[in-house]
Amino acid sequence: MKKYGYVYHTYCAKTKCHYVGQRKGKQFDRVYLGSGLILHCAILKYGEDAFEVTPIKWCSSQEELNIEEIWQIARFRKQYPKKMYNILNGGHGGTGPGVPEKISKALRGRKKSDAHKAALKQSWNANYKARCVQNKRMWILRKQRYGPSGGNKSPTPDEQRRRTASIRRTFANNPEAVKDRIVKVWSTRYKKYGDTGGNISQQASHNTERYRRIMKNAWELRKQKFGPSGKPV
Repeated sequence: MKKYGYVYHTYCAKTKCHYVGQRKGKQFDRVYLGSGLILHCAILKYGEDAFEVTPIKWCSSQEELNIEEIWQIARFRKQYPKKMYNILNGGHGGTGPGVPEKISKALRGRKKSDAHKAALKQSWNANYKARCVQNKRMWILRKQRYGPSGGNKSPTPDEQRRRTASIRRTFANNPEAVKDRIVKVWSTRYKKYGDTGGNISQQASHNTERYRRIMKNAWELRKQKFGPSGKPV
């Protein structure tokens, strides 16, 4: 079966409460506990160590994922009516189709009191701290599993610095490589952006002596390659 995502169950040992949610991915993420607002407040209060997450069922499509989440939330709600962190019935990421638009229309133009603003700020800060703690814990586990890159395809800062240093050494030892690189870059830019080569705006850095020197050298190389006009015919 093709793994599109899974429905999971989060349990709090201190409050004996339950949370059911869905998450996309081909692998089970044992760090992700859920995205519910009440659940995040409970995580801040009791700590992540008080919670345990387990996968319930894997699904092969978003439609199957929504149906399974709704069914599992209803099952847990029937068994634990007063011990649920879920607010809604699930499916569509917790809201039905058209619900965000209705909420936005209902709240449009309403003025918030100072007390309401303070409560929103406190709630946002609490959620932000919870996400920071969760992301930090998840990144530590990913590094333990995949190495310094954490499983990311993009290079780490150290790897990027090593690549940049290697490129600079190559260009320093081979001036012809620099010329070929400049000619190749500007050929591509002329094909993509036309006569301007992508230089639409004049930035402040253009006035520096270093920029003038670089552009002068690049222009000479382009004239050698493309002729007096410096542009490909």
